[in-house]
Amino acid sequence: MTIQNLTAPESKSTLSPKPEGAVAQGGVGGAPPVDVHKLLGELRTAARQDLYLFIKAVLGYDKLTAHVHMPLCRLLELYDGYKDLGQPWRVYRAVLRDVLRRAGVPKKLWDKRIEEAKTHGIKRLLVMLPRTWYKTTIVSIGYPLWRGIRDCNLRSLLAQNTHTNATAKGMAMSQQVQGNELLRTLYPEVLPTPQEVWSVSARCLKRTKAFAESTFEFAGTKTQVTSRHYNLIIEDDTVAPDKDDLGADAILPNSNDVAQAIGWHRLVLPLLVDMDEDQVVVVGTRWFELDLLRWVMDNEPGYWTYVRAVRETNGHTDARGGITYPERFSDETLAALEAAMGPYMYSCLYMNQPVRAGQMTFKPEWMKEFLTEPLGLATFTTVDLATPPEDCKGTPDYNVVLTTGKDMDTGYIYVLEYSREQCGPKRVIDLVFEHAARWSSIVVGIEDVAYQKTFLYWMRESMRSRGVFLNIQGLPARRGNNGYILGLQPVFASGTIFLRSHMDALKNELLVYPLGKNDDVAAALGMQLPLWRTTRARREEAAEQAQGVNDFDTVLALARLAGANEAHRHTREAVLDAARGWGRGANKGSVLKIRKQRLEGATRGWKSW
Repeated sequence: MTIQNLTAPESKSTLSPKPEGAVAQGGVGGAPPVDVHKLLGELRTAARQDLYLFIKAVLGYDKLTAHVHMPLCRLLELYDGYKDLGQPWRVYRAVLRDVLRRAGVPKKLWDKRIEEAKTHGIKRLLVMLPRTWYKTTIVSIGYPLWRGIRDCNLRSLLAQNTHTNATAKGMAMSQQVQGNELLRTLYPEVLPTPQEVWSVSARCLKRTKAFAESTFEFAGTKTQVTSRHYNLIIEDDTVAPDKDDLGADAILPNSNDVAQAIGWHRLVLPLLVDMDEDQVVVVGTRWFELDLLRWVMDNEPGYWTYVRAVRETNGHTDARGGITYPERFSDETLAALEAAMGPYMYSCLYMNQPVRAGQMTFKPEWMKEFLTEPLGLATFTTVDLATPPEDCKGTPDYNVVLTTGKDMDTGYIYVLEYSREQCGPKRVIDLVFEHAARWSSIVVGIEDVAYQKTFLYWMRESMRSRGVFLNIQGLPARRGNNGYILGLQPVFASGTIFLRSHMDALKNELLVYPLGKNDDVAAALGMQLPLWRTTRARREEAAEQAQGVNDFDTVLALARLAGANEAHRHTREAVLDAARGWGRGANKGSVLKIRKQRLEGATRGWKSW
């Protein structure tokens, strides 16, 4: 294989001189002899001028595909303008024009921005690629190594959401420098000696100048990096779950993670040696509409923005468009990913197109947290049952047992605990008794339909056998889980419900609703709505008395709660009296004087009024 086979068609390579005495190796099968030294010299020069070739041929990441990954490499190569690079300028110009078109930049600005990139370089770059597109391989491993080969005095910082994730990329770079024989043969002048720092958080190539910072340093968004300065800073997925390996039940970062990443990013510029000449690269995948990547696009117009999706039409994200990376994703693969992750996570992670904040049923800022619950809570436990595993054709759903506490002074709701398991009814029964014992639940609510009715029977039998009796209440059925979950929206919007910080599954289900794959925990929480209403906190009672019970809905709700089933002549009069009082702006007690007896026995005919 020749160098021309590994790089783009028009690579400009210069041959290193052949030392005296160098011997060409004989060819195989009559082929002309191969001058190994000359071949290595060509590769050394070509890879130094071509990032794509360096990563694929020298580092050995052979999964890279030219039509997918080469444009990103061309953008990164222009960090200092068009200098000492392996392709003619027209190649870079075509890439830059395509990037500007995708980003929606007005055409009249193209020439100016392209000329700036050619002469001054791309100093700020925002990269948004789908998951498993090798963006970290290119940007966070290959690119810093390539920069270090070109300039041994480089000072770079890689930041990720955690220090552990960042240092893992450092380990991959270390394995290349210490174990890649081709890399070591091509660029022996930069190989570290025992005098260079080579630790978990900092790794230094052999230099010609001395600096406090190493060639490659690594940090999380909580790492202190003050009093240090760099030529290159890469922010790679600083907003991401702590666990890098996402399964079907992907967990969203919370609003604190987003705020922390934005705060860290805003402090990056002072860490550069020269704010005008040095480079910042932000790379990631979308999680929310209002995440770090959106913040950069909205507040820092100087960034070049490169966005790709797994399906596109004419360079723009399109859920019905053609597959952009067919070597890795087929129609069947993408369909399986969407089914496994749910529409929301799939749209974020593979289409880079999150649901707009205004369209979210539950907003991130509504997710309030608590550390320690108040004493004296009225506690309730609800059970959301899944189909038993043995009766499922596919992967079974989750059973959820969830307990909340209501503060009888303030009316605030605290989600105390939930258990979420794929298990049979016996295990669910054990979980119910554990919750009830731990939190002294005053009511255990279970939906009163079909399989749930059978479960109620098992619960009562278990109470007899254990000698422990719980206040079990059948809850009215609703059509699917939507009725339960939508009822939670005003509770969260009002800021009267609090979650523990580790309740990621519940937060995730609420934030992606109704586009998520699972909603079991959210449904179990929504089942508690009628239980909360039956207990009136002092604050709620005071608020009612302050404004007066003076509207149709409240009076009719009182009529329903009275359990009226038969016609009674006083009902119509009571509601009309309330309506007149409401219309006159009645205040304290003006309608409270309506005697409860006049509301008892409400007719079914109220609907016809």
